Amino acid sequence: MLNLRLRGMRAIRLAQRSDSHRGLLIGLAVVVFVVIGSLFGTVASAAGLIVTGVLTCGALFAVDKLIPWVRVPAQALLLFPGTWLLGLLVISLQVGPFASNFAGLTVLAFLYGGLTQTRWHTLWLLVPALPTWLVMVSGAGGATSLGLRLPIAVALWISASELVARHTHTMHFEVSRLNRQVDVDELTGLANPGLS
Repeated sequence: MLNLRLRGMRAIRLAQRSDSHRGLLIGLAVVVFVVIGSLFGTVASAAGLIVTGVLTCGALFAVDKLIPWVRVPAQALLLFPGTWLLGLLVISLQVGPFASNFAGLTVLAFLYGGLTQTRWHTLWLLVPALPTWLVMVSGAGGATSLGLRLPIAVALWISASELVARHTHTMHFEVSRLNRQVDVDELTGLANPGLS
């Protein structure tokens, strides 16, 4: 019974590692798909949509197989929300006044940063987020209320990412505590048999 529980804990650890990296790849694929489609206009036609989708999925599969995800540092995962925000900047420069409809998507970048980073590391996302948000809001004629909206948006981004980062840190702490309890016999203090 104990051996089954230990195998289950190992499977959970491996699944957590691979899921976060696959989430990064899927997100990057979506951003690349949207940016390429908006830059070259291939999304407008059905054939272009299919070709762009197939090429994006092929690149996603190749990158997933070639990159050793175990050795990728956690800070490298900030590339996804940064790329996402730069993609939004490119799209907002092209669509003009309609870009304000996408302004809420900057929160997604901060939520992802909070899920993958330790506390206060998501402040680095303010570098691409501020110009992106400013272009989105000012393109729709929202420059008059910018002095009021900008601090509210920044406070929302930081509080959302830090709340998620704090919760993620607590969950990682609890999982590591549970792993230590599983790895050591509480009665004798010796390592449990079957662990390698």
